[in-house]
Amino acid sequence: MKVFLFTFLVGLTFVGLLNLYVDPANRWHETRKGGTFDFQQNWNKDEIFITPDNFDERLYVISHLKVIPKPDILLLGSSRVMLVDSQMFNKDLSIFNAGVSGASIQDYIAIWQFLKNKDKLPTYLVIFLDAWVFNKNNGQLRWQTNLELYEQFSGSHSLKTSPLIALKRAKRSILEIADLFTWSILEKSLLILRGGIYQTGIVKVNKLPSEAKGKRFDGSLIYPVKLTQVPSLEEISKKSLEYTKGHIYSLYNWKFDENAYQDLTKLLKDVHEHGIRTLIVLPPYQHLTLKKLSELPDYKEALPTTKNTITTRLAKESEISFDFCNALDPVENGCAETEFMDGMHMLRICAEKVTIKCLESFNKDLLPSDGYTF
Repeated sequence: MKVFLFTFLVGLTFVGLLNLYVDPANRWHETRKGGTFDFQQNWNKDEIFITPDNFDERLYVISHLKVIPKPDILLLGSSRVMLVDSQMFNKDLSIFNAGVSGASIQDYIAIWQFLKNKDKLPTYLVIFLDAWVFNKNNGQLRWQTNLELYEQFSGSHSLKTSPLIALKRAKRSILEIADLFTWSILEKSLLILRGGIYQTGIVKVNKLPSEAKGKRFDGSLIYPVKLTQVPSLEEISKKSLEYTKGHIYSLYNWKFDENAYQDLTKLLKDVHEHGIRTLIVLPPYQHLTLKKLSELPDYKEALPTTKNTITTRLAKESEISFDFCNALDPVENGCAETEFMDGMHMLRICAEKVTIKCLESFNKDLLPSDGYTF
């Protein structure tokens, strides 16, 4: 038993040290965290930055924002906005897609504050707002990467000393260390050592490996090819139903978060004070997912509450001005059932339809002059 335990611990230690040395996602070496995204300038329209797996998107976005010029249009939101790119807008306008996975209102604020600090505020702000931003139990903690920017905006440093936040940070640190010993990280480390995996960095679009994902010069995302292929109706129906089984992403145990609402109100007041026009978009869920969200007792209040919060309560706030586009229903956007990757992520064709529909009612001058792809 002692021999087995000793062998196990030695093996586990070797795995951890190997993953720490290779660090395939650039998560554990502080110098490499900064070095990986230490961009000196933005890349060209015909280039892609191949991103590592499991990297900190918040660090990446801030690093990318450092090297872009002041954008005409800033996009905020979660992974559900990431496919929106500059081709969906007037080619004479510059856009930057600052979407991050599982975005919270704190993420919106941190990015906004960074751009304020750099004197790079946009002319237009478009927020693809997810209902979970108003869920007190959404479980989102990743925004804490940019906690200092959030606190700079809010003028509060109470989060640093909050026992709850400290506990959540400790849990996150433990999980971060635990990842050093996982098979998925070890597998990528071994592939890199054998030269059998693509390297991160800037490449020409036509040189992007089919299994890689990458970021364009405008911040938008290119998914691996297999994820962008139009699924059959049977495939997407299965994916959508699987998505609604168990706890639906960040909407489970729905409880309206008043603090999140107040944060959004404060952000939009600041945006208004800077004379920036704002569009808030509620992006669609896949057809079967939307049906389930309206039927299941644990979730049926989430979407109506979010919509009503924006259209009634938020719209009545003083010193706030914004346009609203309700794109929750995929049918009303002209999105087919098969124009989704899964229960909540649009394929590019659907993302373009949603973007065009919302821009038509917001400001037609932002629309592409050379037509659409659908």
